[in-house]
Amino acid sequence: ERQAQFIKLRDSFELGSDQQIELLRKLFVQRNNLQNFDFRLYASRHDKDLSLTYSFQRFPNKAHPTENITDISMLEGMKIGSLTLRGAKNLRDFSPLSTMQIDRLDLVLTNLVNFRQLKGLKQVNRLDISSTPIRSLRNLDIEKLEAFTAQRCDNLTSLNGLEGKQIKWLTVSYNPKLTSFSAISKIEGLESVDVRGTKISDLRYLSGLKLKSLDISNCSNLRTVAPLKNMKTLERLNARDTNIPTQELDALQKLIPQLDILR
Repeated sequence: ERQAQFIKLRDSFELGSDQQIELLRKLFVQRNNLQNFDFRLYASRHDKDLSLTYSFQRFPNKAHPTENITDISMLEGMKIGSLTLRGAKNLRDFSPLSTMQIDRLDLVLTNLVNFRQLKGLKQVNRLDISSTPIRSLRNLDIEKLEAFTAQRCDNLTSLNGLEGKQIKWLTVSYNPKLTSFSAISKIEGLESVDVRGTKISDLRYLSGLKLKSLDISNCSNLRTVAPLKNMKTLERLNARDTNIPTQELDALQKLIPQLDILR
């Protein structure tokens, strides 16, 4: 009955209707047993489209509220500004996401194992899959992303699968098993790369890119920044806690005068 109510509500949604927004919120809360948490749902007008944003406030001494979420089917077909499923470890069916238009999607600390679970998902600007058990980045249907983040994914060994994608900001820091970085050279439109705390040992994959920002801090396997000498677009380099000689960093700064190096 609640699902029928939800579908009826969704299909007849009127922009700016506070009553409908509140009913939508209550139905989702009831369906996923979220009554004891601060669950907020917002609406805003943008180009005559409805954009919903919901977020959870984490309470001290309480489990993360999203752990209760097992069903997101009621959100099918909606345009969502920011969808935060962080910590929804009991969610198994991600397929409703493929029917939605989402600006920012947070799947941190979920049980996302591979991108087949997101098959058909094409309209996302910012995607964060950090701290998930994902093993491979292959089969991602999204061709263009403003930002892609995959930090602390303990099973991730390679960036293969990102070749040919358009990504502006790439963050793949602190992945302990990540050893293959060659796919970076085939990502289009990259401006910022963050590989902090990884086992990267060679920057040659970055030599043909036009980066503005690069973070290689805590990359103890790095010994040289020579591949960056022709990267005239680079404005910021974080090289703290690496084994790169000071004289190399000094030489790079002379070659790229606008470069700000953190060391």
